Amino acid sequence: MILHVLLIFLTQCILQLQTRPSLPLGQRVYENDCSVPAFREYQKDFGKSLDQFDEERRNRLCTLIDAKKVHNSGASGFKMGVNGLSDLSTDEYRRRQGFAYASKKSSGKEPLPVQQSSSAQQSLPLPESIDWRKKGFTSAVKDQGNCGSSWAFAAAGAIEFAKFKKTGKVTKISEQNLIDCSKSSGCSSGNPGLAMKFIVENGVDTDKTNPYKAKEDLCTYRETKGEEKISDFEYLPEGSEEALKATVANIGPVAVGIDATLDSFRNYQSGVYFDKKCSRATLSHTVLLVGYGTDATLGDYWIIKNSWGENWGEEGYARIARNKNNHCGIASSAVYPIV
Repeated sequence: MILHVLLIFLTQCILQLQTRPSLPLGQRVYENDCSVPAFREYQKDFGKSLDQFDEERRNRLCTLIDAKKVHNSGASGFKMGVNGLSDLSTDEYRRRQGFAYASKKSSGKEPLPVQQSSSAQQSLPLPESIDWRKKGFTSAVKDQGNCGSSWAFAAAGAIEFAKFKKTGKVTKISEQNLIDCSKSSGCSSGNPGLAMKFIVENGVDTDKTNPYKAKEDLCTYRETKGEEKISDFEYLPEGSEEALKATVANIGPVAVGIDATLDSFRNYQSGVYFDKKCSRATLSHTVLLVGYGTDATLGDYWIIKNSWGENWGEEGYARIARNKNNHCGIASSAVYPIV
């Protein structure tokens, strides 16, 4: 068992090394060139298969480079760039997301009106900005791989923070345990609230006991061996950025569903993301909201932690427009744990 866990750990380390670009941003030939040699370099940097040349993938990279050049020459508040998702087909990209709606009435605390929610009853006024990363309460950015498990990563991240804030101890929740056992849809999709419900009722393994495999497996979890638990969880009022801001400021990071279907989000590189096509009603992905702030030029923003590795966005994070009519649905389905 120990040898098996060690082999998985070493494999993950090797994959991380393989998917780290050899040159810094702005110096990679494939950022503006999709020739065959440039595409080969792209494949190498992002750990793609070199066994067989794929013209369709190269064409998708060419299309992105053209779109990136047009976009980045405009007046948008964010930049697009090439990353490990850029050559994926629409179906492949969809499998790298992961959000499913769940009935709020069947689990967790009922969402209260904004004025009555537990987050709104905390101390006022709220700070102009907050970034929990700077307080040492967030873990490293992870990569969910070819599995629609973002919901598990967001739920685990929120719980890890809440436990650290309460106890001062670092906890690493097993996303694999949630994928296999929480009765969501595994690598197809899931809901962070259902993941939290499972942990309330059963507890959960740590990542050390059950490390991530980026695929569904048999549920071998036993409640009697559960290493971590939470007492409850709470949904926030749907669509309320006010309640979301209060919760992030007074309680901590929140797991939120967003629309991540657009190529502009897939290839986001830096800045404050705003795309008028981004839906606030159709959610496809789950991220961890870790803060908010205001840029003097680009305006108000949320800070999200993604689970697509450090080579996506701003070292695995993104800033999304705030106070823009619930942009990308960031306040449409938000939930946090109570430890």
